[in-house]
Amino acid sequence: MKKSIWKNVGIILIVLVFFAVLFFSISGFGKQSETDIKEKIKAELSYMDDSILSMSYQLTGINLADYVITKEQASSSKEQSNEQNSQLNTNTGEQSSTSSSGGQKSNENVQSESSESNVKFSLKEQSTLDTTKTNTIDWETLRLDTELLYSSWTSFLVDLHATQNVKNEDILAFSSEMDNLMIKVKEENKNDALIVLANLYSYIPLYAEGILTEKTEQVNLYRTKSHILACSVLVEQEKWEEIPTQMTKAQEYFSSIVGQSLQNENMQNKLSKSYVLLNELNSAVALKDKEVFYVKYENLMENMQYLDFS
Repeated sequence: MKKSIWKNVGIILIVLVFFAVLFFSISGFGKQSETDIKEKIKAELSYMDDSILSMSYQLTGINLADYVITKEQASSSKEQSNEQNSQLNTNTGEQSSTSSSGGQKSNENVQSESSESNVKFSLKEQSTLDTTKTNTIDWETLRLDTELLYSSWTSFLVDLHATQNVKNEDILAFSSEMDNLMIKVKEENKNDALIVLANLYSYIPLYAEGILTEKTEQVNLYRTKSHILACSVLVEQEKWEEIPTQMTKAQEYFSSIVGQSLQNENMQNKLSKSYVLLNELNSAVALKDKEVFYVKYENLMENMQYLDFS
């Protein structure tokens, strides 16, 4: 009788241990999966941040890069030789001048020539505000960028739903704006496309707030950028009187970042520089000069792209 009782107790204990191990295993797997999804969303937020801002720069003619690679067709070695011989026979002094000028150009530009394709590559310095680009937007590139953004969003929205930390209406609203962006880019409507991009970016802080719960500095950085982007939209519309409202919000959020990061010595120099550049941008609003604004806008956004608290 006693053996039967102990046998039953043993079976019960084994069953309890089995379920305990199973419970903790499932719980641990769930936590690990949730962590993995949040890490993935962090990367997706960063991608959305870069992509949307990059597209807005294309529309406004902003160049964050100091140099661009240019390509042009170069004459063949045989043609160059014939041309030089012709110049030598007609005007020796002119040939010497041309040779000297060519030497100077080779010192100024980094070039690579292919003897087979006769293509010459060089690094060309470019200004912050490309006034020619603002009038000749590369809509084909923007269409491709929009398609890539749309493709990435499909995966992103699944991850956002999985976390259950973001409101469903905010996810649907982003999808609706993505549809609007495709339409405006297809229509080659610059101002409306820029407005849609600013609307899209405004959801990044909302998503970050639900995911980066312990990274308030990063959330406020996204908020700051969102209001700065809104300022550029108003500049394009020449609504200078509405810009101070957006600028004040940007300054408030960025001041919060500075206050929260006083102990972070590695970020202090970058934050201090961005703070000064943000104030410089604010001072440019009173001038109501588009080119002056964008020069300071480019300086600020270029420095902010190196800030990361995630």
